[in-house]
Amino acid sequence: MTRFRKILIGFSLLMMATAGLSGQNSAIKRDLIELPKEKLYVHHNSNMILTGEPLYYAVYNLKMHDHTLSEYSKIAYIELINDGSEVVHRQKVRLNGGKGFGDFIIPMNLTSGPYKLIAYTRMALNNGWSSVFQSDIAIINPYNDNQNKIISNDSITDISQQSKAVWKDSGNNTLLELNKKKYAKREQVKLMLKIPASEISNYSFSISVKKVDSLFNGEMNDIKSEFEQVAYNNSTYHVKTIKELPELRGELITGSIKNNENPGSGLYNIQVGLSIPDPVNPIIKVASTNKNGEFFFNINREYDSDKAFLEVLSTDAKSYEIAIDHANNLNYDELQFKDFKINENSYSNLLERSVNNQIENSYIDVKKDSLIALKKELPFFGSEYIQYNLDDYTRFKTVKETVIEFIEGVRLRSDGDNSAHFEVREEGEYNYNNVPGLLIVDGAIITNHNNLIDYDSRRIEKINVIRDRFYYGGQVYNGIIYAETFDGNFYNTISLSNWKRIQLFPVNRVKNYNFPLYSNTGANERIPDYRNQLFWNPDLQITETNEVVFYTSDLDGLFEVALEGVAQNGELLSMKTYLKVE
Repeated sequence: MTRFRKILIGFSLLMMATAGLSGQNSAIKRDLIELPKEKLYVHHNSNMILTGEPLYYAVYNLKMHDHTLSEYSKIAYIELINDGSEVVHRQKVRLNGGKGFGDFIIPMNLTSGPYKLIAYTRMALNNGWSSVFQSDIAIINPYNDNQNKIISNDSITDISQQSKAVWKDSGNNTLLELNKKKYAKREQVKLMLKIPASEISNYSFSISVKKVDSLFNGEMNDIKSEFEQVAYNNSTYHVKTIKELPELRGELITGSIKNNENPGSGLYNIQVGLSIPDPVNPIIKVASTNKNGEFFFNINREYDSDKAFLEVLSTDAKSYEIAIDHANNLNYDELQFKDFKINENSYSNLLERSVNNQIENSYIDVKKDSLIALKKELPFFGSEYIQYNLDDYTRFKTVKETVIEFIEGVRLRSDGDNSAHFEVREEGEYNYNNVPGLLIVDGAIITNHNNLIDYDSRRIEKINVIRDRFYYGGQVYNGIIYAETFDGNFYNTISLSNWKRIQLFPVNRVKNYNFPLYSNTGANERIPDYRNQLFWNPDLQITETNEVVFYTSDLDGLFEVALEGVAQNGELLSMKTYLKVE
């Protein structure tokens, strides 16, 4: 190992330019840097949906000036809002090259009525509502006793009567071709995309195949019409004018501190620690405040935890109060909702559809989608550490005794008043230099080492020791002690008086979507198939044959095939065709 290992927390280009939170003066860079304005489009599977049903979506984040996918923002926000301007569901989606996807089940506690699906990036918020995607969603809760808000005695025009057999692009060329128009139940469908094979890899596609609703004739957004209305003027931001920090390298957590005991004291260059005790990828970050006490953390790795801990890394930590920024700058009262009505005579169809969905959910273990496992990454201190698996040694009652007996290069140093801290002797040195080590337990920074010193060592699985000096977030640590308990919840067993526990809003996990294949005639023949959604692929990869293959369900009726796409040159595609199941 080297004598000194420096962990450099790299800032993005924007952070270097604004430098408002790092305390650096970069006025020259700030004047030179421009960022393109972004606008989002969300391809979602339905604009009329029942509680308990899934809403699938694919996010396209485009540059406003040329409609190409934006590589800048790395996180998108999806929100479902009721007509009382309340956010009833929210998700974060990781963008890869300008595209991301996800889904969620419509909560069962929602009432029937009009809703809005919106999507934005933090960068888009600098342009207000004009860069925020909006779509009207009609949600029906068939179990609500009071449906007066949506029931009408007027007749409803069946949307299927208004649908065209094939939707064509602006060049009047039919781009979607089915191998036939009518299918039996559980029959294979082949859809041909008539784009030259040499060009197909230049596109990013998403596709939805869903039963046409005769209950509601609201129009679905499409990516072409959405961006035909976008003005090209002022299509870039000067960094110095940006109020909402873009998430250029990953997810941002921002906040500020204040000193309650000494309000007049300076707030510049105070270290704040962030701990996300994720079981797969625990995250440790240290940030320094600016003169206003503001700080930020950039999270560029995946995690699953819904909790985090913040702490001022100072001997007088109790003097400080930590606040986290939560709200965006959107005024939801400005949203305009479209009322919708359904015919009372058609209400029985809703109940039938709801029953079908319950049957589908009862077979969820057979049909469920698969989450893509988080990729385990190396901890921030790398892979060069000494690991002590305590089961390989004689077990002692406390961690203090364990360290004294066989943890090499670590000692306890008294602070007086029955208090002590761990120190780590650097590799190759004979003496300790009286600089405390960084103590981490189950992915959380522990500033009060006494919490671990007298802890029952029988609950500790491993102790990892790094015997190098670390520079992390402007703080110097003479080595690291990283302990792991069997239960992984050390933070629940100690006093959190100096910690601020925050509820995290994790980025949505990526899924592989599962739809039945009936190529084997005996497969799943005893399992009912009442899918309204025959197929969904938010990141469609076209094969050399340009074919998309899926299967019909046990439901008959008219089904819509909707494909959206963006080319590398900014060409936008919105295509629809229809098939009938008898």
